[in-house]
Amino acid sequence: MRLDGGGTTLVFALAKGGAADLVYLGAALPEREDLAALEISTRRSVHESQANTPPTPGLLPERKGGWGGTPAVELVQKGARVETDFRLSDWEREGNSLALTYKDVRAGFGVMITWRISESGIVQCALSLSNASQATYQLIRLASLALPIPARFGEMTSYSGRWAGEMHESRRAIAPEGFARQSAIGKQGFGGGNWLLLHDPASDETLAAHLAWSGDYDTRLECDNVGAADGRAMLHMAARWDAGEVTLAPGATFETPGAVFARGDTRDAVAQSLHRYLREDILPLNAANAPRKVHLNSWEALGINLSEQGLLALVDSAAELGIERFVLDDGWFAGRRTDRTSLGDWY
Repeated sequence: MRLDGGGTTLVFALAKGGAADLVYLGAALPEREDLAALEISTRRSVHESQANTPPTPGLLPERKGGWGGTPAVELVQKGARVETDFRLSDWEREGNSLALTYKDVRAGFGVMITWRISESGIVQCALSLSNASQATYQLIRLASLALPIPARFGEMTSYSGRWAGEMHESRRAIAPEGFARQSAIGKQGFGGGNWLLLHDPASDETLAAHLAWSGDYDTRLECDNVGAADGRAMLHMAARWDAGEVTLAPGATFETPGAVFARGDTRDAVAQSLHRYLREDILPLNAANAPRKVHLNSWEALGINLSEQGLLALVDSAAELGIERFVLDDGWFAGRRTDRTSLGDWY
């Protein structure tokens, strides 16, 4: 099965009763490409001390078949970890979208993974987990995206930062120990919105991935057990929550936030694809919203030199201009009349 968009082709290998894997992620392929031959060419041989059938984490990694990485789904019941066994039961292709359905008959759970590629080349991914059993489970982790990374992407760029110093880039090789980062303060902070860039050091080809979620996140990039020798890494992007925070009662379904990724022959090409995606797919959704209110922020006029008299005069002037909302910025804290004291005093 293949999906095409924006100069990028995705090729999936699907096996009912088995797994779904991404066997090609790259520049657009010819329409008559032999996908079966392509899939065969990507198979890895068995090495010493490995099972006859090498483990394939695919698009829904689990700890089974000899694979020891992070699973996409982590469940707990009565304090014990649930070892899942999801099997691909069905799939549906509609236009540039692919929906994959998995079932774990023993545990009584179902998973649906959806991938959609836009004309701009942006791939949108999401996952839902349904509890068809008669028991309640704790949901520890559910990845929005589990993306097998082609071996040619051997370097990565991550971001860190602070207030007024956001989006500091750090580029390095993808090492066997991989990469892991979480947020645990209820939001992502000043690091840069949980972006990752992956690079082919032999060219300018770039893969950009982002979890479209404003809360806590858990991002991991894990190499295969023997690193580059096996040739692939796995990128996980997931929302993060604490143990016991999310439960799945019988009949309940939990849907992840979406994740997006894009590939381009250059970093600029990826940026242009993302800009087109925002203009054509995201911003039009705002057309149905009410017009944003015009507001005035006290900071530009008064800074922290606040007084009741000055604020009321500013409010009256704003109203005369037709401004609809007044925002009282820094300076409302008790004693905050200098930038060396009182920031955060909630009195």
